[in-house]
Amino acid sequence: MPVRADPRQAGVRQSDQLRGISRPAGRPLLQAVAAKAVTFKIASTPEFAERQRRTLSGARIIAERLLAGDVATAGVSVVSGGTDVHLVLVDLRDSPLDGKMAEDLLHDVGITVNRNAVPTTPAPDGDLRAAGGTSALATRGFGDAEFTEVADIIATALAAGASADVAALRQRVTRLAREFPLYEGLEDWKLVDSSDSTHPIS
Repeated sequence: MPVRADPRQAGVRQSDQLRGISRPAGRPLLQAVAAKAVTFKIASTPEFAERQRRTLSGARIIAERLLAGDVATAGVSVVSGGTDVHLVLVDLRDSPLDGKMAEDLLHDVGITVNRNAVPTTPAPDGDLRAAGGTSALATRGFGDAEFTEVADIIATALAAGASADVAALRQRVTRLAREFPLYEGLEDWKLVDSSDSTHPIS
């Protein structure tokens, strides 16, 4: 006579297996919950929405300036022909500059950028491209007029390359940084390391 399996026993075996798979994740970290609550509160304000609008507008202004003829002639192009986000990705494959040279040049001028991969380029090390974001500048209070000035500084530097007038461009950056300090009263602080002052716009 064949032995029949008791369906109740099969259920017990499966529940044991399920209990072994699922482990309690623990309780939520209250500091993470609080941080999210503060973030959502800030994100719900009109001021935040306006800052986001300026962030996107600034990135588009920079991308449009980098698509101008003087910059294109120097071999600088914007990946995808523009941007819909806060980043502008610049392709330097046809430029005498590589990503490191462009990063160093703009650093000397006082503008922070970093190197990123560009789609369809074989080199994985980020040597041929540079990227800059506009969130930090919008947070400082930059509007379209200031982004237009930043865009022109970047475009002028990249188009001129090694022959760029770094001192003149740096003066323009310093003027913007003084007009829009990171924090009220920051200009009165004494820097421990004087080399930190070489980076007014980040």
